[in-house]
Amino acid sequence: MFKVFTAILFSTLLVLSCTSEKMDYGADKQFKAQEIAFIKNNLIRYIGRLPNKGSHKTKFDTSFNNYYTKLAEEHDLKLYRHDKKTGRSYFFITRLAPSLQEKFVGIGGWYREDESGKIEEMEEIFRTWKMPMDDLMKKAEFLFPLMLKQEDLSPYYTINLNNDFIIEFPDKDTYYDKNQRRWISKRKDFELYYDRKEKANAARLPESESLIP
Repeated sequence: MFKVFTAILFSTLLVLSCTSEKMDYGADKQFKAQEIAFIKNNLIRYIGRLPNKGSHKTKFDTSFNNYYTKLAEEHDLKLYRHDKKTGRSYFFITRLAPSLQEKFVGIGGWYREDESGKIEEMEEIFRTWKMPMDDLMKKAEFLFPLMLKQEDLSPYYTINLNNDFIIEFPDKDTYYDKNQRRWISKRKDFELYYDRKEKANAARLPESESLIP
């Protein structure tokens, strides 16, 4: 069943990749709800928060299946594009952020699957600051085509902007490790805080605003 669904999804992606460059990247225009759920579930253990009693070493344990299924439902696949030449599937996913007002963060990146549909390579290119959805999607529609072209996004990092907050990560202390498939901080105290914050969010514990989306 898994292989059949993967084959159908891949066939759909091939058709989409042959359409005009001016195509709408909106995921809801390209996929049915079941296909979007499949993509999110395939990515969620890499982009989602750690379970309260989990770690990066144990997050693939089947005991966390229910947690990650529910977590995937809290994420929205907004933009998507499969590049037939490179085999990369580009995505922009949003989720509600801890905030006194309704704000969201966005995650942009790409992944490549093997023949069975398992992710064999991926990279998060950026994570945005938390902001209202309208503002977030305006920035996403600008950043997403640049990401597809593999252009340098560093001009939109916080350190290079004066009064606008667009990309929170990477920054001067934080980078994405493709081998570990996670964000790594050069500041060890920050690294520990990141994991603690992620687990707190997973447990839905009361938290104040923080640097972590």
